[in-house]
Amino acid sequence: MNVLPAIAIFSVAVAFALGNRRLAGGRHRREGRARAQTFYLGLAALFVALQPPLDSLADRLFWAHMLQHMLLQMVAPPLLVLGAPWLQIWRVVPLAARRRIGRRLARFRPLRVLSSALTRPWVAWVLFLGTIALSHLPAVFDYALRHDTFHEAEHAVFLGLGLLFWSRAFDSPPFHARLRPAGAVIFFATAMVADSLLALAIMGSHAPLYRPYAVLEPRPEGLSPIADQQFGAAFMLEPASLPLLMAVVWSLKRWLATTPGPQTVQAYRLDIARTASTGWGCCRSRADETAHPPSGGSRRPGLHRSSSGDQPGLRVVPNAQPAPAAASPKAQLRSDRSTLGQVRAARRPVLRHFARAQKRFRAASLLSDQLAAE
Repeated sequence: MNVLPAIAIFSVAVAFALGNRRLAGGRHRREGRARAQTFYLGLAALFVALQPPLDSLADRLFWAHMLQHMLLQMVAPPLLVLGAPWLQIWRVVPLAARRRIGRRLARFRPLRVLSSALTRPWVAWVLFLGTIALSHLPAVFDYALRHDTFHEAEHAVFLGLGLLFWSRAFDSPPFHARLRPAGAVIFFATAMVADSLLALAIMGSHAPLYRPYAVLEPRPEGLSPIADQQFGAAFMLEPASLPLLMAVVWSLKRWLATTPGPQTVQAYRLDIARTASTGWGCCRSRADETAHPPSGGSRRPGLHRSSSGDQPGLRVVPNAQPAPAAASPKAQLRSDRSTLGQVRAARRPVLRHFARAQKRFRAASLLSDQLAAE
């Protein structure tokens, strides 16, 4: 057993459990259960990747090594990001220490500049995919197999960059995704293409690329070096790309859900038209005409009393103007954009009100935590 990774994983699990108990209640209780299960699944994936038998098998078989990398890059990081353990682990630190650490980090300008650069989606994409490609160069791969310290540091870099990569498109409270659904589709799709191209390049090689596996005797499970290499490339091509494909489908679904269709835009247009104007249509009730009679006591032109067969209380307007002709596509598009602009303008005061209420709630929660700590 690798003692150091096991102790680190166990310590993080205990810290998360303690912090989760302190935050239990209300909305966190409803959402925290699913996130906690997701986080523990991510820790389980880390444990499987870094402990025997997979870790021992990865030193002798290329396909096992690729399975280990898949868990460290494509399985554990998204589960940990979706688990959102940051507040729970941070709450375990004493309040005085939290304040002192927070002040120092806020005043450390190089850290702010570095975090501002690293959190850009394209930077995270280049670092994550570039590190994967660089680690599969024969010289780097062989060096990592011969030096355990470098190999363990490489695994830590995979995990850290994986967390950075997946958090650009997934919300991980209190942090929010930097990408909108449309950008997330492109983000994950291009990553899947880049990873697949690397797998195809390894699979297309007709000679062993990595010397430690080529000279290993006797061969485990009777696999030849080239068969082992192609089997590992197949792992990179299919199972390793599956989380990226799922992320593409999920982002595409969110994108389509947030895009208003023609029926939705037409409904918005009709609602605003009904509320912004009166007297539209071909019918007018008797009560309306009694309450608002036409000026001069004369009957309104074009209004006739209903016959005995009509509905009681209804005034028909046969001389009403006909419905306007269908607008051109450009005019319809301008009208739809104007309608959506009115809806957004009406929504802004409500959003500002909720934002202020959320700030007051957070301030009250922080004050209550400080009072409880004291």
